[in-house]
Amino acid sequence: MNKKQLRSFLGLVGYYGQFIPNFAAISVPLADMTKKEEPNELVWTEAKNRAFEILKRHISKPPILKLPNFEHECFTNKCI
Repeated sequence: MNKKQLRSFLGLVGYYGQFIPNFAAISVPLADMTKKEEPNELVWTEAKNRAFEILKRHISKPPILKLPNFEHECFTNKCI
């Protein structure tokens, strides 16, 4: 992975960050690697890998958020 890919991953999980308990604290090791002074080739440590795995687990476990079904009666005039 490089910084661009890491930023992409952090952007994805950051979008759902409000649904991940302690998101900011968990993502610190990964966010630190995206700083300008850090090398483009990432060096993974155990703490960084743990943070990555925790975030990955949080966005893939139930309840998985999805877009609403606009065909459902609550989104039509039938509820009114």
